[in-house]
Amino acid sequence: MYFGLGAYSVRKSVLAELCMQIMAQHLFEVLRTKEQLGYIVQGFTSWRWLFGHIVILVQSAHPPPFVKERIESALGEFLDAFPKQDEQDFFTAAKSLQQKLRQPFLNVKALCKEYAVGAMTGHNNWNRLEQEADECDKISKDDMVEFMTQVFKSENTPRVCSIAWSKEEAEKASLGINPGQLAIVQPAVACKPANQEKITKDFEAAKAAIVKEGVPELFDSSHNFQSIFE
Repeated sequence: MYFGLGAYSVRKSVLAELCMQIMAQHLFEVLRTKEQLGYIVQGFTSWRWLFGHIVILVQSAHPPPFVKERIESALGEFLDAFPKQDEQDFFTAAKSLQQKLRQPFLNVKALCKEYAVGAMTGHNNWNRLEQEADECDKISKDDMVEFMTQVFKSENTPRVCSIAWSKEEAEKASLGINPGQLAIVQPAVACKPANQEKITKDFEAAKAAIVKEGVPELFDSSHNFQSIFE
């Protein structure tokens, strides 16, 4: 699932990164350990081409509408519990992120990746990480509660549930064979977000729509998983 963040700013980037750092353990414990939706459960931020997203990724054999509902349920549980958590835990997480942002680049590849992010956010800000590290000191727990409410609860926040099928499973669907599972592999074939209108609460109807209309318009399958989702 993608949650839109809008245009890049130093403060927004720090809030998003800190949000996922705080939320990651809860999402993993609920969706991976407790509910066992799938082997991969990840939450991360992505800044590409002037705009950012919070991404919650789940690999699962369950129907997409069910997975979406469980993600939203886990988010709701966390949002209800977070304001009651110890404020000191929040500041510990903020300091941890600050230290991470101030770590030197381990290699040239990491440095090039940072330059790429700077270019894709449209700011060409080569001092971005240092500015974000300084911003960590200015964010309170109340700021985080406000940010989480805006991103995950507001009807004004753009969001989409996107599905990636393995190429093999997508071909089965086009032949009228029950796909059987939602698969995320590399290389992956991803349905464009617009096709999510076909995913109804009745998963059987959704599969029937895919079989009837054939495989939805796909991205170039030569793209790897990371390039599609970031």
